Amino acid sequence: MAGQIPAGAALFVGILLLSGLATRYLAVALIVVLFTHAMMDPRATDAVYLLMIFAVLIALGGGAISLDRLIAWLLTRCFPAMEQRDVRQLDGLPRVVIVGAGFGGISCALALRKANVAVTIIDQTNFHLFQPLLYQVATAALSPGDIAAPIRPLFRDDFGVRVLLGTVIGVDPQRQSVMLKEQEIPYDYLVLATGATHSYFGKDAWAPHAPGLKRVEDALEIRRRVLTAFERAEATRDSAERTSLLTFLIVGGGPTGVELAGAIAELARFGMDKEFRMFDPAEARVILVQAGPRLLPAFPNP
Repeated sequence: MAGQIPAGAALFVGILLLSGLATRYLAVALIVVLFTHAMMDPRATDAVYLLMIFAVLIALGGGAISLDRLIAWLLTRCFPAMEQRDVRQLDGLPRVVIVGAGFGGISCALALRKANVAVTIIDQTNFHLFQPLLYQVATAALSPGDIAAPIRPLFRDDFGVRVLLGTVIGVDPQRQSVMLKEQEIPYDYLVLATGATHSYFGKDAWAPHAPGLKRVEDALEIRRRVLTAFERAEATRDSAERTSLLTFLIVGGGPTGVELAGAIAELARFGMDKEFRMFDPAEARVILVQAGPRLLPAFPNP
């Protein structure tokens, strides 16, 4: 073969083939050079065996101890998304099901993503919501997209983590199964991180009149009501009705209630100044009701 190409090129190609670097590409190049440029006829010479060897190298590459294999391994370690994996590789691994993609659920999944387990995250939405800033959406300071991030990109490079959109309707601890509306998800370990919700203390009839603030939908509804109240106050000529419309009552003196009260007051005093003609938005009253002796009871008493 060396007689058909320059000696220096032959030596260089031989070293590359011996080390297993760019094996497939070299085999293709040699076939082109030897059987087109050198005009060798495989049927008339023993070159047919050389052609078969090159065909094997093109099909199989440099082998298990080649530089090609080492480079491919390093690339998959640095860029896991490049690795082609089959979901069947997860069969037999411990199954961890996490219900809820809030702070607790996401933190648990991030801690397990390098472990030798198969993780399934189930949530009613396909985004992670930063709840502490919901009051900003409720007062039109932020849009929902500013505090909601898609879940799937967080685990794009973690093959062992699966994100599933669904509503959990029950758990069967005897069968170790999480029941969704459409299917059942078996588990070996179950993490319930569904978070908390507000309570009306047995007065559920209050719900249509006093929405909570736990979801994006709640924040948008509060924003609609707050902004509509200012618009109706501009349109009415009844001073008593205007006073009623500009009175906002918040029940609960925890962090959410205090933040929401302050945000509504700031919106009325600074966010809407000079926008209305029939009244001064700063006349709005914000009433914060707390059952305990002081606000923010979970925080240390100064």
